[in-house]
Amino acid sequence: MPITPPKEKSKANEDKSDDVKVVTEEEYRERMRDEIRREVEQEMRASLKGADNGGGKGKKAEKQTDAGRNRHQFSLRFQPEMFAWLTQAAENESRSITNLITTYLELVQHIPTWELRQLLDNESRKRRSKRNR
Repeated sequence: MPITPPKEKSKANEDKSDDVKVVTEEEYRERMRDEIRREVEQEMRASLKGADNGGGKGKKAEKQTDAGRNRHQFSLRFQPEMFAWLTQAAENESRSITNLITTYLELVQHIPTWELRQLLDNESRKRRSKRNR
């Protein structure tokens, strides 16, 4: 039976352990913050370039995330009767009160208030006259 020399410890394991560096939690967090900051800055630069070039990906991203951007928020005070009516109307149409009010405003935004009142008065008069027939 042949005699075999004992196997030498592989140097690959030692080399790998040289590459591993133990760092404290603070150092790790700082590196991660820096890395995340760099990524965010790159994304911001890319989106600004897209917007400057007339659109591309910048416009698509803006349309997809338009939930809060480019919108103004303010509060409205309604009388309890009006709020109850709006709540019921929104519930009947399976939508939120905000969505209902926004839809109403979008529908009549181009009509001056005096003209809108005239139109609504004429509509209500037409309905009354048809009912009385």
